[in-house]
Amino acid sequence: MRRLNVLAAALLSVAVLPGCGSSGSSGGPGGTAAGSAPAPSSAAPAADLDVVDLSGLVFELAALGVPVAGGIYSADFSGPTLDGIEGLDPAVKAKTLEAPAVTDGLTLDLEALAQLDPDLIVIDESYVQYYEDTLDRARQIAPVTVIPSGTWQQTTLALADAVGVRPAGESRVAAAESAVAALTASVRDAGKAGSSVSLLRYFQQPLAFVPPSLPSQVVEAAGLVQPAAQGPGTANDGGLPDAQAQKKLSQEVLGSHDADVLVFGYSSDAKTELADFTALPVVSRLPVVKAGHVGTVPYFLWALNSAVGVDRITADLQSIVVDGTYAS
Repeated sequence: MRRLNVLAAALLSVAVLPGCGSSGSSGGPGGTAAGSAPAPSSAAPAADLDVVDLSGLVFELAALGVPVAGGIYSADFSGPTLDGIEGLDPAVKAKTLEAPAVTDGLTLDLEALAQLDPDLIVIDESYVQYYEDTLDRARQIAPVTVIPSGTWQQTTLALADAVGVRPAGESRVAAAESAVAALTASVRDAGKAGSSVSLLRYFQQPLAFVPPSLPSQVVEAAGLVQPAAQGPGTANDGGLPDAQAQKKLSQEVLGSHDADVLVFGYSSDAKTELADFTALPVVSRLPVVKAGHVGTVPYFLWALNSAVGVDRITADLQSIVVDGTYAS
């Protein structure tokens, strides 16, 4: 799919995929109460809506208990990503995987959309620009709700509102904020507060998550730090929204990205991609690599600006930084 290459150019490629919540949040990734990671909802959408997603909101919709009737991804891409979301309703997952693609992210197949006869079309506002020629025509088929590209709390709640499951959205936001607080307490209790975490990936060139990306926000909230080369003020030159901010790196500067722990984001094959990355001479010489303190994480889930992203980031940081579960 061409848009999978564009979204993957936006999310899987040149870089990698945060807020204001109803549960008392005024911004940032977490709240104040400790708790477990948010469980996906089993609540049915209002009136069992047939929803079409045009921008990758499918994964938070599935976590809210809402399968899409059509969308942007083929099953061979969405399947592995859905596998990385714990606790999904099997029926919701199955229906999501059956949903046909009606767009490649640049060109909307209006005939296929009309055949689905959806009740609602949802799209992240950052993707509206890609559908300038067809979105008005899509509105003649079904109502279109544009989801704000704000904080992860705003995205989650706006999406829940759109499909009529506000209580489920509020529950997921509150639980995700609690998961951040629980991670913070775990980091402190393990004596890891102040530990440095380098957030890197490799796609044609090295890339680093930088503030104000969602991963950077969670790292900071948990009492961890990124290397100075990934710190505040680092340019987001990956052409992505703030929640997915990344910095392009040359191999020559990778020596300044050493840390106590290296978190490596992979796109599809963790073992092969990490091996290719650590085979770079400058990377192989990093003290963190020599010590074996490297963990792998699914890049696409870390790039999602919703509760699903927070779920995965907090779980992975707990496993890698606190529990010391490193890549073998």
